[in-house]
Amino acid sequence: MGQKINPLGFRLGTTQNHHSCWFEQPKNYSEGLIEDQNIRDYIEDFVQENIQKNRRIASSPSGITRIKILKGTDLTEVQIYLAFPKLLKEIPMEELQTNLQKKIDCLLNRKINIAITRIAKPYGNPIILAQYIAGQLEHRVPFRKAMKRAIAKAKKEKIKGIRVQIAGRLGGKDIARVEWIRKGRVPLQTIRAKIDYCSYPVRTIYGVLGIKIWIFRGKKKKRNLSLETKIFSRIRFRRRLPPIQSGDRIDYRNMSVISRFISQQGKILSRRVNRLTLKQQRLITIAIKQARILSSLTYNEIFGK
Repeated sequence: MGQKINPLGFRLGTTQNHHSCWFEQPKNYSEGLIEDQNIRDYIEDFVQENIQKNRRIASSPSGITRIKILKGTDLTEVQIYLAFPKLLKEIPMEELQTNLQKKIDCLLNRKINIAITRIAKPYGNPIILAQYIAGQLEHRVPFRKAMKRAIAKAKKEKIKGIRVQIAGRLGGKDIARVEWIRKGRVPLQTIRAKIDYCSYPVRTIYGVLGIKIWIFRGKKKKRNLSLETKIFSRIRFRRRLPPIQSGDRIDYRNMSVISRFISQQGKILSRRVNRLTLKQQRLITIAIKQARILSSLTYNEIFGK
């Protein structure tokens, strides 16, 4: 069975950062998560409703790619990342801030501050591409054509690879299936790879379809170590001297030497543990096996029975 993992959570701390930054006691941690989810849901619903009223369209993309929440003792900062600057005219920010302030005051007494950041390359973001594909599928555009159009828009943003996947009753078929298209490289198993990912549901007349998009932007460069750190690492991780000296005799009759290289379970220790050379490890292994054959070294003594 394939072991699936979210590409964003898999790279936290290397190429990805948390979308919520705050500290809370363990007993109040779940309440903080619920509060963050309520803030994100309210903002997305509010923006979606205002865009639909102004454009008079039943379903239109919100253009929100990410909502970052920073919490302090008395202040909560909400950073909204928008893809298209035209949407700012359709969003009443004062009404949004007052309504959100009332909703947060019911949970915790904190002031709220909303800031909007514009994204330079909107079609290089997987959420915007997923919303674009969803709009195409709702207008009954063939799914392969919608996927190819999204890939063509993403290529203009100078990305290194993209993979688009749609699952469900594609084309109104009775049996659900999965279709995907990939252009370029998408190394999902490389932790240093900068990969953006999103999963987006879309409702059609045939049922719910699932859209998944992976975008590969490049690899994170390795950190250049300074000369002092290189010297320190060599000194710190220098190989220790072997525990067998030149005068020690490696023989099945020398039980004091042999017994040091056997674990409590009666197994011969590997070179990674005992730090022996290749020749010494081979001689120790032969001596232990000979002692076992001659019953000089019994398993009862090893287990302490």
